[in-house]
Amino acid sequence: MEPKRKYKAIPITSVEEYVKKINEVCRNNPNDLESIDDVWFRGEPECYDYVLPSLYRINADDGSIDFVAYEKMLYDNALQYYPKLFEQCETPLDKLVTMQHFLLPTRLLDVTKNPLVALYFACEKGEETSRVLFTKRYTQSNWVVERLAMLLDQMGGWSDFHGITFSSVVEHLKYAYNKSISDIDKFTIYKNITKSHLFLPKYDNDRIKHQQGALIFSALFSADDKQLDEYNDSLLRAEPKRISESKGGISDDDMNKIGFYKKPLCLDELFADTIFTIDKERKGEIIRELNNYGVNEATVYPEPEHQMQYVKRYCISKKELYKKLNVR
Repeated sequence: MEPKRKYKAIPITSVEEYVKKINEVCRNNPNDLESIDDVWFRGEPECYDYVLPSLYRINADDGSIDFVAYEKMLYDNALQYYPKLFEQCETPLDKLVTMQHFLLPTRLLDVTKNPLVALYFACEKGEETSRVLFTKRYTQSNWVVERLAMLLDQMGGWSDFHGITFSSVVEHLKYAYNKSISDIDKFTIYKNITKSHLFLPKYDNDRIKHQQGALIFSALFSADDKQLDEYNDSLLRAEPKRISESKGGISDDDMNKIGFYKKPLCLDELFADTIFTIDKERKGEIIRELNNYGVNEATVYPEPEHQMQYVKRYCISKKELYKKLNVR
């Protein structure tokens, strides 16, 4: 994995300060929070070394990253063990989003449109300094991401992707395109399978609605850089116009010379190099401030157990306040 990224950290001590800094840094407009568009936020309870989807995080049980090679096994077993959970899912992408919602390790990473929700996630737990990251990215067409999830669903024994060639990927995607795949299509496929995509899932999930969430689908494949360097004049690295004007097109031999593999994928490069940090001593006070803005456990998590937990904590806090004011 690439070296740990260095960020410019802006310390945050209050919600008011955070809102001001968010506008200054993200949109250079300190007076209008609503002007933030095409900016997505992610709150994390610690300043981790890398931004990683759960599929690529270290397995705390034995200290090794096991889930990467067993992605398809996790996916298939989830469908087998709890089929009712996926009865309303129409596509492989719907299934993957459901698995992410119920905490199965996946290649998806959560972000939110609401910077206050991201701040809540950063402060709700943890005994370390937390952070909020942001990215300025347009959402990808769900058609593209759905085809990538479809490919993942088909992969069968490709648990580690060893020996997978571009030609084999194209073959598996033919029915998704429902037509013969042209050289321009191949160029587009190559770009889509080797980069990550931010997309809006269906808002048929109350939690996603409440959190104003979106997801990043991390790149399905990594290409072998050495092989790519050898074929840097191939049509795969050309502009689509050049592909369409070429006589020979992209040969299967050229496609098969570019192999793919799977590795723990860091998503740091998708986010800005500026982050907002919150000292652990300030987390409790910021959580209380966020409650005044209508951002709390009950509004972020719509499930009944979270509603009841909020009611319990709200009553306890009121009782403590009444004690201080000597009110009965």
